[in-house]
Amino acid sequence: MPEFDSVFSDQYCLVLRNEAVTIWKRLGEAIRGIFMELENLIRRDPAKAAVPGGGLHPITRYLDDRRASSSSMSVQMAWIMELLESNLEMKSKIYRDSALCSVFMMNNGRYIVQKVKDSELVSLLGDDWIRKHNAKVRQYCTNYQRSSWNKIIGTLKLDNSSLASNAIAKSMKEKIKSFNTQFEDVCKTQSSWIVFDEQLREEMRISVSRLLLPAYRNFIGRLQCMPEIGRNTDRLIRYNPEDIEARINELFEGNNGSSGVRK
Repeated sequence: MPEFDSVFSDQYCLVLRNEAVTIWKRLGEAIRGIFMELENLIRRDPAKAAVPGGGLHPITRYLDDRRASSSSMSVQMAWIMELLESNLEMKSKIYRDSALCSVFMMNNGRYIVQKVKDSELVSLLGDDWIRKHNAKVRQYCTNYQRSSWNKIIGTLKLDNSSLASNAIAKSMKEKIKSFNTQFEDVCKTQSSWIVFDEQLREEMRISVSRLLLPAYRNFIGRLQCMPEIGRNTDRLIRYNPEDIEARINELFEGNNGSSGVRK
């Protein structure tokens, strides 16, 4: 401890300096003990039960904002955070639905980033760590969209215009029926899922709407213009675009929501 040696250099400060060194060593041992205990806690925590709705895992809440400043402490904290993340990834495998797995990781990842930003941990882990883990949260959002919505959007792909009009009409009738079923199933399945962070929840809703609504509007616009289908369009088109948007805006609240079906 060169700082103490320079400040308490004379013989009258010898006792004080020795006491300070002793306290410093004990503090270091205590901090190492805390990290070892936290590391063991994370390692021993079994991946047994899924968190309802893909929400925050209890072990994530153990994240603390303890005061520290040494470089070795930064390395140790980075290791603890990496271990926590690996532990959460293992727990995410409990979910059979890959989209819910992504929601779980997104929730916990966002929570950890916010806790770090709002505490002195940010000085230990640094801005690069924040950027890296924000990027991971965005990737989890993308993974969720792919798992939940890509197949549904695929049903809205328009057929090759070189086909006979009757064949196109028949195909589009099957597609809109498939869309109605899949959309309802996704909304029903995800009605209990939750995104805790309000800003992230709104960003996800906007992202899903931007992904789905243009394709849906284009599809039903084409469907309504087909003389082969005629008046049947009102029976086939179960949702207006406004209904679709309303259902999306009910997601991630952790409740059952309403039907949102056009009357």
